[in-house]
Amino acid sequence: MKNFSLLFISMLIPFMLLEAQIFDKSKSFDVTKQKKMKNFTAKQEISFDSAVSWRHLLDMSVIKNSIELYKYNQNGLEILMEKYNFNYNSSNNIDTTYNKTETQYDEQNRVLSIIDFEGNNSNQFSPTRKYQYQYSETKPEIIELIYYADFETHELLLNSKQEYYMNGDLEDSIKFFDANDKYISKNIYYYGNWQAPDSIYYYTVDENSEHISAIDKWQYNSIGQQTEYINYGSTGIDLFPNIRIENIYNENNKIIKINNYNWNANQWELTSYTELLYQQNIITEISYYKEQLKGFIEISKIIIHLNENQDPDTVEYYNKENNQWVGFIKFTVEYDNQIHVDSVIAPNYYFSELCKVYVPLKFNTFFWANDQWEFTEEQQFYYNTFVPNSIKNIANEKLIIFPNPVSNFISINSPQNVKYEIYNINGQKLKTDSYNGSSINIEDLPTGAYILKINHLNYYTTNIFIKK
Repeated sequence: MKNFSLLFISMLIPFMLLEAQIFDKSKSFDVTKQKKMKNFTAKQEISFDSAVSWRHLLDMSVIKNSIELYKYNQNGLEILMEKYNFNYNSSNNIDTTYNKTETQYDEQNRVLSIIDFEGNNSNQFSPTRKYQYQYSETKPEIIELIYYADFETHELLLNSKQEYYMNGDLEDSIKFFDANDKYISKNIYYYGNWQAPDSIYYYTVDENSEHISAIDKWQYNSIGQQTEYINYGSTGIDLFPNIRIENIYNENNKIIKINNYNWNANQWELTSYTELLYQQNIITEISYYKEQLKGFIEISKIIIHLNENQDPDTVEYYNKENNQWVGFIKFTVEYDNQIHVDSVIAPNYYFSELCKVYVPLKFNTFFWANDQWEFTEEQQFYYNTFVPNSIKNIANEKLIIFPNPVSNFISINSPQNVKYEIYNINGQKLKTDSYNGSSINIEDLPTGAYILKINHLNYYTTNIFIKK
């Protein structure tokens, strides 16, 4: 069954409400909208450090699904994300997959590089993708180099280059180059009264000649809300209208209708629309699609329940089947009313669109089965006292633990004395001692996933190991 996480819902909710940009960790970093240095206060001493998810099976058993770990530099910027996914085969053995992302910054908090890694059961990582950034006072102000790993050698090879020409903090234009530094396309941005563009012109390059391939245009109301979006395609010679989206707001500036049009027979044809109804702390969205014979019919419904802080605590998705609403998926969120979201250091893509007041403690997922909601997955979030880390020390001083998974004894590849602590996934400390080269006895630990925290030369590293 697909793994739905809080990141999924934090992207899904603003998409459905058309309130904000969707954040996607898998995409290239937006170097023109980088997170600014935080002005830390006494309150900002808490960081979001980890998330653990469990999968609930139909036989009432519960298995661990994934663990995420986050580390930050002294300015509260994310420098390391590690994710461990636990896959169980038919023999109930664990096959663990590892992913991590390292980010480095310069003294002005600008991103220098982002590197994605994949790992194996021995915590040995190979790079899969790299974004590298160069900055200049002259044009182009930013150069982005994108590398992908060779499938056989794992060597990072240049795949493409992008040159950003800026107008203050906004993109003026972007030029795209292939791996051979050949100029292949360009985007030009135009702005009006708002930070978002009024239009983007897309060009392709053929034999040193630039041709418009598409145009995106937006219109906004007096307070900057998007009211219309139109996309124009190109035949290579002529431009033509393609799709149009119209947003309609009420007197309270809440969106109440989204109309979707296609260009047909030299005019705009309404093909689908979504209506939004606000009733106290409940938002209902119903989507309609135009069928050739029946006209507009209901196809899906979303019901969003907001708490007293206007944060969503329940989101339900339904599809229309045989003239009846049938459940598809439901999410519920539990919040920590003691920790304000503005006082927590966290990746800027994680909670920004989900939480406005307090941080989440638990995120639950349900699927519709047997005419009822079946609890399928839960994700728990953990917060701790903020401790800045150095990406250099994480990268260069990382200690490997082996074997992993392990049955009874585990070792650390360090010739020196180090101190270690073992925690369960709930953050409870189980063991603490010094390691002098002999194996660590974990025979008394139950089967499951554990966190091994190592103090090496006053630098802390964290590893996950699986007790079989």
